[in-house]
Amino acid sequence: MSPAELICAEAIDAGDGMIQLDVPHLVTRDMNVHVSVLVDRHLATTRAVTRLHLIADANQDPLLASVQLAPDMAAHHVRAEVRLDAPTDVRAVLECADGALMQTSRWVWVIPAERDDTAWRTRNVAAATSHGSREGARRREQP
Repeated sequence: MSPAELICAEAIDAGDGMIQLDVPHLVTRDMNVHVSVLVDRHLATTRAVTRLHLIADANQDPLLASVQLAPDMAAHHVRAEVRLDAPTDVRAVLECADGALMQTSRWVWVIPAERDDTAWRTRNVAAATSHGSREGARRREQP
């Protein structure tokens, strides 16, 4: 199945509980993100899982990885390092020998990489201080 067909496929069954997708919920852009997928042993043997696709819907190139899985393995565990362009759903899609698709997904926030951490802190402290002073002024104005 092509990446475009995977991304647009409407008939993908929920694989929650059978596919374990581990990915951080908050990452920094331009940093490697560790992704781990573990396929339930029972699912792997009964459904003859043949391929695993990792997809980041909002990436410019959404297909992060496509891994051929050996049908005689009792459990499938795949780890990868990927990069994410923007906040997105990261999906693990399993392709079975009969053509059925199963997936699980996790939302990941991607924050911009700061060139200068001091500038980020200064900007956020200034915003918090001005917000705090406005709140204090409002409280003082009220009887």
